Amino acid sequence: MERHRGECPGDRRICLQSCYSPAGGENEPDSAPLPYGVNEFEFAQLAAAPSWMVTPPRVAEAPAALECKLVQIVQLHSADGTPFEQYLTIGEVIGVHIDRAYLKDGLFDLLATHPVQRAGYGADYTEATIGFKMKRPQ
Repeated sequence: MERHRGECPGDRRICLQSCYSPAGGENEPDSAPLPYGVNEFEFAQLAAAPSWMVTPPRVAEAPAALECKLVQIVQLHSADGTPFEQYLTIGEVIGVHIDRAYLKDGLFDLLATHPVQRAGYGADYTEATIGFKMKRPQ
């Protein structure tokens, strides 16, 4: 949900939030390509909350947040090797925040958060509302 460039660049730790839609928002201000140093929380009008294990804050309103040690940032590229200005961030989870309102029988109820997924193209997204179980082959 948010990217935090942080005040401590040598820390190599990140905080990732689930992306959810409490009211089916029409824009995604937290994904804007802002210049370095711009406070993304202020820009997106989100409240910051302190993390436990990492320096970057988390989004206070997020149903869940993962505190991670940064493992690797991979620049994505086409099949012919042409680089994109898009990156995959990989982290090792070292802390978890879950809003207790989203616990059901001791487990995180993901569907209750109305998670939002990017569906490609310019501005296409989906909101998950139905879950199902599927057995994986042994």
